[in-house]
Amino acid sequence: MSWLIQSTDPLLLNTRVNALVAELDPAGFNTTRINVQQSTLTAISAAAMASPMLGTHRVVVLEQIISARAASQPESSSDDDADEGADAGGKVPWADLRTLLQRLPPTAAVIIVHGSVLANGHYVQKALRALDWTIEAILPPSGDQLLQWVQTRVQDEGGRATPRSIQTLLNRLFPETWRGAARGAAPPDLTLLANEIAKLVTAAGDAVIDDALIDSLVEDRSESRPFKLADAMYVSSEEALRELLHAQETGDASEMLLAQVSSDLGVTALSKVGASAQLTPIQIGQALGTSPQRVGTLLQRRKAVSPQALQRGLERLREADAGIKRGRLFDAQTAMTPLVAESAADLGTSQARQGR
Repeated sequence: MSWLIQSTDPLLLNTRVNALVAELDPAGFNTTRINVQQSTLTAISAAAMASPMLGTHRVVVLEQIISARAASQPESSSDDDADEGADAGGKVPWADLRTLLQRLPPTAAVIIVHGSVLANGHYVQKALRALDWTIEAILPPSGDQLLQWVQTRVQDEGGRATPRSIQTLLNRLFPETWRGAARGAAPPDLTLLANEIAKLVTAAGDAVIDDALIDSLVEDRSESRPFKLADAMYVSSEEALRELLHAQETGDASEMLLAQVSSDLGVTALSKVGASAQLTPIQIGQALGTSPQRVGTLLQRRKAVSPQALQRGLERLREADAGIKRGRLFDAQTAMTPLVAESAADLGTSQARQGR
């Protein structure tokens, strides 16, 4: 009776894990949480092998079971030992931990928590499936599912909100990308969203949360750094790298920056195709899952850039994404600097040349 729980969203991950722990150990006497790479195999073994006290299960929650680099290993290899060797430098190597997990007593309920969704062919997934573990992947909601998630969260907080005000809130926090239909749309930060909901419910009191309250209390993130970076990429590589550095220094995640640049390039390219076919911004927006206002803005701001430059930018994004997934690039932060520099030089030159 053990689980691998995976999600890119910390709130969803923690909510599921906490609920599972409460179900297995209602009194809280038999639960131990361990960061594997800050512990030892001896300590993990002692926690898992211990007899439960006033309960039926000994619950052990394991975090950071493998290094970040090992989490990005490709799924193509059929040689488990070769794959596992990538993590041999960890404080508790996966191969040693796997051996321990193979001999757990019936009273042990181990929950492995992982902050991303591993590929089906990843060696951790393959090993745990062979041990008949329950494997769960929790994906962040988007579109209608996210609207329902917000409505439920508001009600759980004791508040009330109209469907229109919920859309207003999402448009301010995650401009257009919350719908999830646009290519490369970044998933919503549910922790940020939950904090904003709690703030609005408190401020509204017995009243219904409306657009006016949201406008007064929630920051409009449509002019946030990720969007400024996307704009700067059509100016010059120097301007784009300056915005990238500023965004990273102020705490914007490279994954979010990469997703926003991808969304901008993708929507711009497809909007130009739609416009050349005499489609209106409303029709283009409906097809892409974004607003006609965004389509119109991008067509106006990017009108001089060539389709060829956009296509080359999208190709660089695909190569960067593939490099991250296959382990050639360590993470999004490693990929961002050359991607931004090369694409911005190309896009900026194209826009300047076509705008003459």
